[in-house]
Amino acid sequence: MVSPKINSWLIEPLKLRFIIVGSLAAAVHFLTLLCLVANHCCRASLANIVAFVVAMQLSYWGHRCWTFQTYKKQHSVTMSRFLLIALIFFFANEGLFVWLIQQFGLPYYLANLLVLLILPILSFYLNKLWVFN
Repeated sequence: MVSPKINSWLIEPLKLRFIIVGSLAAAVHFLTLLCLVANHCCRASLANIVAFVVAMQLSYWGHRCWTFQTYKKQHSVTMSRFLLIALIFFFANEGLFVWLIQQFGLPYYLANLLVLLILPILSFYLNKLWVFN
């Protein structure tokens, strides 16, 4: 048994799993963005959309199967809720991404890193309380 003193600074397992899955999805998003832009496949704003869609797959399945372990929940319910939240976060992601570049002249990779640090906090609570609940 973990002593209360040690347990007080540990992250609860649910949040830790969310952080791990979210970090992996963020890494996939970021690396996909870098690869598409570096190889001149498309503009940064379009590459960000593609990267978001790719990372969303990892995020959904990781959270469904591991973070929230919602095996008994109907896939059509959790997926439709997740897609709604993902769509909202997609517009928030893309809007904030483009705004940071245009308003502050940030390089695309720095703008993307800032966005990937800001939005996951809201995402955790929406996923926990509504999507996978």
